[in-house]
Parts: sequence; C-alpha cells; structure tokens
Amino acid sequence: MPDTSTSAMEAAEKELQNILILRHATAYEKRIETLKYEIQAAEDEFRLAGALHSGAFVKKILELRCKAVRDIVLGVLHSAKEVRSKHGLSWTGDSLGETGKKLEELIGNQFSSQKEALQQQLARMYKPNDSVVAWAFRELEKETSKLSAEIAREIEILRSETKITTITVEQGGDAPALAGLHKTVTKNQREIINAIWKYYREHQEWIPTRILHHDMKKEFVLYAIEPLGGSVVFRAEVGGKDYYELTLLGVLLSDYGSEAEKLLVGYLDYVLAQ
Repeated sequence: MPDTSTSAMEAAEKELQNILILRHATAYEKRIETLKYEIQAAEDEFRLAGALHSGAFVKKILELRCKAVRDIVLGVLHSAKEVRSKHGLSWTGDSLGETGKKLEELIGNQFSSQKEALQQQLARMYKPNDSVVAWAFRELEKETSKLSAEIAREIEILRSETKITTITVEQGGDAPALAGLHKTVTKNQREIINAIWKYYREHQEWIPTRILHHDMKKEFVLYAIEPLGGSVVFRAEVGGKDYYELTLLGVLLSDYGSEAEKLLVGYLDYVLAQ
C-alpha cells in the first residue's frame, strides 16, 4: 500500500511552492516598481544639485539596487518560514536544501539583472573603462557574496533549530534528553564553542576571527570546526570584519548552555500544548 502520510506531505510541499511562487511574483513586481521610483527620485535630487555625474550618485544608485535585491530575496525566505509556521509544515533536510538552492539561484538572477540595468545607466554618463564603473561592479560582486553568505547562515540556523526540535519532541520534551547533543562534539570542538560563547557573554558581540585564531591558533580552530559544517559555528562578515558566531545549537552545546536549554524546552512544551 502507498504511504499516505508521505503522499500528503508531498502534496503539501507542492502547494507550499505554489503559494510561494504567487507571493514572490506579487512582491517582486511591487518592489521593482518601488525601485524605479527611488532611482528617479535620486536622479532628480542629484540633478538639482548639479551632481548627477558624481561618484556619490553612483554610490546612491548602487545602494538602492542592492537593497532591492536584498528585500526580494529575504522576502522569499520570510514567506517560506511564515507559510510553514502557519500551516504547521515542518522543515526537513531536503526542503531546506531545496530552499537554499532556489534562493542562491534567485540571488544570482537578481544581481545579474541589476548589473545589466546599472551598466546601461552608467553607459550614459561614463566611458566603459572609467574607474567609477569598475568600482561599482566590484561593489556589486561584494554585495552578491555577502547576501549569499547571509542566506547560507539563515539556512544553517533553520537546520540547527529543526534538529533541536526533532530531538526534543522524540524524547518527550524532557530537558535531560538534550544532553545527548553534547556527545556529538569533541573536547577540542567544545573548547572552541565555549570560547566563542564566553566572549559573547562578556562583550555582547561575537568574537573577531583574528582574536580566536590568536588565542587558540588558526590551524587548531579550522581543523576542529570543519566537521561541524555551519549548523554549530560559522564565520560571518559584518562591516568588513570577520567574526565567529554560534547558532542556537552551538549555544546549547556550550558548557554555558543549560539555562538556554531549559528556556528552549519550556518554549517547545508551550508550543506543543497549543
């Protein structure tokens, strides 16, 4: 006999994709229309100031285009999370992988479109080999990489949260059940996790990469965290600086995670009771 539960899940996933496609189409049209108005307003402002051919104008246009792409991509991710939460459809490894893949494709397509539009716009003001044009395209590439990294982190965080929820539900929601998670990391890995979380607790910000590499040696850190993927600890670039950050799972795996563990289980018990 066919597995009806599996068939139902596949049907639900299909309907979810239909919802997201429709939502994305509507949101995309609105955001692109807004971008056109924003660019026109910027042109009017800089033309009035006699600065239409300035580097400041190029920077402004670049910022507007990059923000539009960011809004579109994050909007798709937020819609996916909202719809799943509303209909009680849990994330799975496959659905997270597929979502990450589609978002990466969306980032590439959107930035490609904006690059083409920017190229046409700048061609009316600058020669192709002008340094301002080269700078604008370099910045566009940087923003593409930054957004891709941010989306990858979001997917890993969702993967981590899904893993925690699954383990907790399977064990009946008892806090001691999560203790089994601690057996999944080595002594060296936990030492690094503790150092990152300790720094965050003391400074209210994540530890800069250079500090952790200095305190614990770069080779030691990289070798230890590589097997963890990005579901426990990951590197992030903020304001041009590199940091090591922990996911929720990473916090729970630290020696300081017992309080967070109790809060998490209490919250999950509340959700399951609803």
